Amino acid sequence: MNSLVCLGSLWLTLGDSLGSRRNLAASLALCREIGARYAEGYALIGLASAAEEDGDPAGALRLAEESLALRREMGHGDGVADDG
Repeated sequence: MNSLVCLGSLWLTLGDSLGSRRNLAASLALCREIGARYAEGYALIGLASAAEEDGDPAGALRLAEESLALRREMGHGDGVADDG
């Protein structure tokens, strides 16, 4: 699953948002299936980046908020800005 997130990020860097979304969606499905919530957060934020690249700011925001909520729920500070 982490490999799929990395591939998704690579495809996005290379300008292939469809390839990116395919790998990230596969990673997200696998993470949810096996309960890998930490990696799920990375897949979600990757999908948010791909949505933004595709000109879908509403979809990007929804995915980023889902990732943020998951990280907060797990108590992980990485990827969460401090508002204090």
